[in-house]
Amino acid sequence: VLGLYNKSILAMAPVFECSLLPGRTEKSKALREERTVAPRGNSYSEGPEKRFSLKWLFGTYGGIIWLQFYFWLIKDWSWSQLHWIYTGMIFGSLAVVWGFFLVVGALFLGAYSEASLALGMELWVIANYWWMIGEFWGYQFTTVSIPDWLRPQEFTPLEYEYEYENGTYLFNESKIHILDGETRAWHEYEVQDAFYDRTKEDTQIISTLATCWLFFTIFIMPLFFNDRDNALLKLVNDNSPPPRFSFWFRDFGEYEGLHLFFWSLKDSFWAWDNQIGYCIGFALTLLFIIDGIILLWTHSGFWIELFHYFALLLWVIANGVWAIGELFSENPREYEILWEGWNLYTWIPPFKEYTKYFWGRNSAGYFFFFAVLTIVFHYCYWICCATINFRESSEKEDEMEKGSSESTSAETNPSAGAKVDHEEAPAGQQPETPMAEPMQGPVTEF
Repeated sequence: VLGLYNKSILAMAPVFECSLLPGRTEKSKALREERTVAPRGNSYSEGPEKRFSLKWLFGTYGGIIWLQFYFWLIKDWSWSQLHWIYTGMIFGSLAVVWGFFLVVGALFLGAYSEASLALGMELWVIANYWWMIGEFWGYQFTTVSIPDWLRPQEFTPLEYEYEYENGTYLFNESKIHILDGETRAWHEYEVQDAFYDRTKEDTQIISTLATCWLFFTIFIMPLFFNDRDNALLKLVNDNSPPPRFSFWFRDFGEYEGLHLFFWSLKDSFWAWDNQIGYCIGFALTLLFIIDGIILLWTHSGFWIELFHYFALLLWVIANGVWAIGELFSENPREYEILWEGWNLYTWIPPFKEYTKYFWGRNSAGYFFFFAVLTIVFHYCYWICCATINFRESSEKEDEMEKGSSESTSAETNPSAGAKVDHEEAPAGQQPETPMAEPMQGPVTEF
């Protein structure tokens, strides 16, 4: 297979060198020559490349992007476990708001291609978030009452049913008293079922729009627009690994955006209940993340990014296990699952009677847990161990600097930099002190 791949690449070499391709234009070549490429190395064994500070997390573009990653990861974990409504809503809301600031920030800094990518990601996050709301308050949760502002218009809450009489709306107490508990529960189930169906349809439309927008940003926009010389983009991509498919992707940051398209594509297939499409999108996303890990691992200075990619890999696997379990087990047999199955589901210990339906969600919970644990370990090591190492290296540098300064001072002024051995002079006589030679040249300051 590799042999056929290499032969096909060689055969298509003239096509890849076409000057119309985004990575082969004169401007792209000039930017590539100016940019510093990360040297080959082993980021994993090198350790953190910088000292930890909150300024990196909240004051750099890379840190801000990863912060949205944390919000989104916890939101997905909460969503997969059905009953973690409050954590899912809190972190989902934070992910949506944070994505909006990413779009505005990129526009403000003039990085329009990055703003377009962030806009596609924001549409994808909104679709994902709306789908989660539908499932949290959907037909699976008969014990949770849908807020009035989220109810479909065709369904009126039983608590607010009125009759029109003599020009005013009167509360119909008799109707409420007639309804028994089972009838009220069935009515609420119909409301939730209709609401979930509506959010699912909205998600299909928005996620498809997000995927199309990301396709436009990654595969169409580079043909006629190039702002990779923007100050923000140059700062982010300087000293980064070389991108794959350099005939199209002009820097590593642009190549990284490809995984957003694959991820959005697989989520769109998931929303449309397309099993084969989802499996293809999942495989492509997984391969890209693994390739990103290889690139970061084999170049120096990417320990921080590498650990985030480890967590990203676990997240993708968790997402895939959850979706495959839902598409191949839950959805085809959803009418076999009683209300108690949804309401009594637990992650640890699993609700064994319904494990055959919820094995995807339950297994995904462990991958989500280890993804979060990877992030926690990353920060614990970075803050504690790496800070100690940086302090020790700083002390060694200070000692070396001090020694260099003393050595230079001794060379330029022996009387000040070296001890003079002399015999004790007799009383009344001054000890002989060697004369310092005239200073030659300027004193070097360290």
